[in-house]
Amino acid sequence: AASDVYKRQEQIEHYVESRGRDALSLIVASFLSGSGDKWMEEAAERFPDDPRVAAGMLIKRGNSSEASEWIARLKEHDPGNSLGYLLAAKSALDGKDLNAALKELSALESTRLNDYRETWQSGFTDAYRSAGYRGMEAEWLGMWQVPVATGEMGRLSAGIAEAMVAAQERGDRATAEALGRSGMKAAALVSGRGDRDLLINQLISVSMERKLLNQLHAFDFIPGDERLVVDRLSGM
Repeated sequence: AASDVYKRQEQIEHYVESRGRDALSLIVASFLSGSGDKWMEEAAERFPDDPRVAAGMLIKRGNSSEASEWIARLKEHDPGNSLGYLLAAKSALDGKDLNAALKELSALESTRLNDYRETWQSGFTDAYRSAGYRGMEAEWLGMWQVPVATGEMGRLSAGIAEAMVAAQERGDRATAEALGRSGMKAAALVSGRGDRDLLINQLISVSMERKLLNQLHAFDFIPGDERLVVDRLSGM
């Protein structure tokens, strides 16, 4: 297979060296190698303030003890990016810290989602070109290899839905509605990245919406929306 070219350490090292061992080449090398953590570790050590490195570390080690540090770095060095706040909200919900989650989710109204896909894709394409692939073949191989930074969003939505139900059960309508609005906003951010959206992001977004809407009565209005739940579900 074409990707096997990059499973050999010598091939990857050649590519990284030819690009001056910059942050992007190290991130690309780590994902192309499959288990090549040494490249991601080098990127983390040399470029700790690069938000692309933070996002890469979170894809590789999002469930490790290091995750909170890299979420904080992502938010600090790319404060207009929803991704850091979405991941921080998921972490807070995992820890049953509703107030912290609501604070993170409130930032979604003033941010836009950047999952670094375009930047990473250019790096993957460059890597394949350096190996001798040309034209559309290099483009397609590069696009196929791009990691999905929004993969954890389904779990975030499940956490929001669970917290929303708990708020409803204790009669805290304001919190339930705030969570519902934030959950729908999160789903919209994942799907609303323009004409070049990956199908996987569209599928993730639909799954996120369903997790929330299934917790509401069919003839309730969607939080922050004038549509009925039943109408939205029937249109999916």
